Amino acid sequence: MDQASLITQVQIRVKDLVSQFETEDYTEAVADALEETGWALPTTDSFKMKWIRERTIRHLLNMLYLGSSSKFKVDQINLQQKFDHYGELVKRFDTAFEKIQDEEPHQFANVSATQIFGHQLNAGFSSDALGYDTTYGDDNLVIVTPGDAE
Repeated sequence: MDQASLITQVQIRVKDLVSQFETEDYTEAVADALEETGWALPTTDSFKMKWIRERTIRHLLNMLYLGSSSKFKVDQINLQQKFDHYGELVKRFDTAFEKIQDEEPHQFANVSATQIFGHQLNAGFSSDALGYDTTYGDDNLVIVTPGDAE
C-alpha cells in the first residue's frame, strides 16, 4: 500500500465526508498517522496498513472536530450535535489505538515479539556436588559448559 492507495481506501471509508476535505487534508492526515505510528509507506504488512488507515481517518475526523469547534456557540442544535459526534468518534479511535498498542507492543516497536522482552543472563557460576567452585578450568578460563569440567 502506498500513499495514493491509502488515500483512496480512506475516501471509501469516510463516504459522505469526502467533500469536506481537500487533497492536502488527506496528505496531512497520512503524514500525522505515519509520524504517530513511526511507520513508513509503502508497506505490505496488513497490521500496519490497517492501523495507518485507522489513524488517518482519526486525524481527518479531528480536522472536522476542530473546524466545527468555532461554530459551537451557534444557536442551531445541529451544529452542536455534529461537534459532539466528531469528538466522540475521535475518542473511539484513540481508545482503539491505545488498546492495540497495549495488546501488540512489538508491532509498534518494530521488533519481533521475542525481542520486546529482555533476555536472562545467569551469573555463570558452577559448582560440583560437594559445593566446590568449578567455574574456572586449570588454565583459569571460564568453562562454558560446566558439565565438561570433570
